[in-house]
Amino acid sequence: MADITAAMVKELRAATDAPMMDCKKVLVEADGDMAKATELLKERGIAKAAKKADRVAAEGLAGILIADDFSKASVVEVNSETDFVAQNEGFQNLVKNTVAEIYNNQPADVEALMASPFGATFTDAVTKIGEKIEVRRFGTLNADATTALNGYIHSNNRIAVVVVAKCDSEKTAEAMRPVLKQVAMHASAMKPTTLSYKDFDTAYVEAETIGRIEVI
Repeated sequence: MADITAAMVKELRAATDAPMMDCKKVLVEADGDMAKATELLKERGIAKAAKKADRVAAEGLAGILIADDFSKASVVEVNSETDFVAQNEGFQNLVKNTVAEIYNNQPADVEALMASPFGATFTDAVTKIGEKIEVRRFGTLNADATTALNGYIHSNNRIAVVVVAKCDSEKTAEAMRPVLKQVAMHASAMKPTTLSYKDFDTAYVEAETIGRIEVI
C-alpha cells in the first residue's frame, strides 16, 4: 500500500478544492493514484460541491412544519445562490425534507444536521442543481397542554413565523391557537423587534423621543 503523504493530500486538495479529510480518504482508497483519487471525488460530488463553497447563497426559501395537535413546530431557512433555483421543484422538496428532518430528529445545530446522514442529501443537491445550497438556521418550539402554539408561512415561502403563548388552562390554549396564527401573520408582515414597548432599549427610546421633539 502506498504511503499517503501530507504533500499528496495538499496537491489533491489544490486540484479539487475538496476537504482535506476527503482527499486523504480517497487517496488511501486509490492507493496513492492521484488521477483515480480525483475521479473518486468527482463521482461522489465532493469536488464539485467544494468548488461552490465560497459562493454567496443569499436567496432561498423557508420551511415550516407544525404538529397536527399543535404540540411542536419547526422552521428552517435554506439558502441558494439564485431565486431561479429557489423556485425549482427539486429545491422546494429539499426544503420540505430538511424541515421534516429537523422536526423528527431535532439536531442541535446546523453543524450537527450536516454531520448526520441527512447531510449527504445536500452534497447530492449541490451536484445535481449546480449551485451552492446551505442551511442557514432553524429552530423547534414545543408546547404542553396549557401552551398555545401556531405558525404561519408567507405565500412567497420566504418568511416563516412560530408563536407560543403560555395560557391559564388547556381550554384557553386551544382557543388561542387561531389568534396566534394571526399574530404570526402580523409578525411576518411587520417584523417586530420586541413583544412590548417596555422591551425597547433605553438609548433607542431617548433617541427617538429627541428626534420627534425636534421635528415638532
